[in-house]
Amino acid sequence: MHLVSRRSIECDDAEFDALAQAILAGGLTLRFRAKGVCMHPFVRNGDLLYVQAVALDRVHIGDLVLFRIAGSKVAVHRVLRRKRFGEEIAFVVKGDRVERPDGIVPAENVLGVVIARERDGVKINLTTPARRLVKAGIAWLSPIWPVVIPIVGRLRSIIVKGRN
Repeated sequence: MHLVSRRSIECDDAEFDALAQAILAGGLTLRFRAKGVCMHPFVRNGDLLYVQAVALDRVHIGDLVLFRIAGSKVAVHRVLRRKRFGEEIAFVVKGDRVERPDGIVPAENVLGVVIARERDGVKINLTTPARRLVKAGIAWLSPIWPVVIPIVGRLRSIIVKGRN
């Protein structure tokens, strides 16, 4: 782990996992830069994500959760369903841009919920009723979302070209 700037630290998966756990367990908000494209377009490579620890009963369908995949590797994906196995709670999660869910994530692997996203200096609160509705809608559309994304992108480019 090394300091990149006063407000930035570069770290590997294990260091990030440990740092995230310590920050969230302390009741603080974790802020980090997203990497990858599996949540595009809702979360883009380079977006800043703000994560807080929450009680499991406060994790809702459509929420983006920071969770441990295997060992110390972590990811942010969308909650599609809650599962209950007796007293145990688990979640079915999936990246927006991928076709299949990751499988069932045990509650103990969930580190926190993404509460805000910042892109190009604009921070968007993801906990408002309207944003919660959008996130739940995306989760509901999840089975067809990978097909919808390119169509929406194409329609957007046609509309933007038409305005110019």
